[in-house]
Amino acid sequence: MRLPSAMLFAGLLLCSATGVSAATIYKWVDEQGQTHFGSRPPAGQDTQQFNSRSQGAPATSPGTSQSAAADNTDQQQKKIDAEVKRQVAQEQAQLKTFCQGMRTRLSQLNNNPRLMSEVDGKTVRLSEEERQKRIRESEEKIREFCSGN
Repeated sequence: MRLPSAMLFAGLLLCSATGVSAATIYKWVDEQGQTHFGSRPPAGQDTQQFNSRSQGAPATSPGTSQSAAADNTDQQQKKIDAEVKRQVAQEQAQLKTFCQGMRTRLSQLNNNPRLMSEVDGKTVRLSEEERQKRIRESEEKIREFCSGN
């Protein structure tokens, strides 16, 4: 009686070790052009959905050695690492550009009290209240997104 239950346990253990797990990853771009990834989609944002599948170690055929399978896994990981590094560098460059633009905008708002803006197709002068509001908004965005840039 103990042998069949032990075999059942071993079979279940083997199945769970080689099973496939899937995770859904969401990608979205915020108002500042920053790309984000997460396990839950944000409310009110357009998202792209990716299904990530992870499996145990790749199965090897009788003619394939374990080291060849490990080399293949290492190469795949290096490709993924390179792609992630490229994406991070691209996002950092976008953030740097955004921050430079926000600092330029803040400087213009602070140094020019007679700013013009286009509203409903007409060029109008900003009121002092509107100019101060835009200064506060710019300072807030700089604090939030540009502390390290």
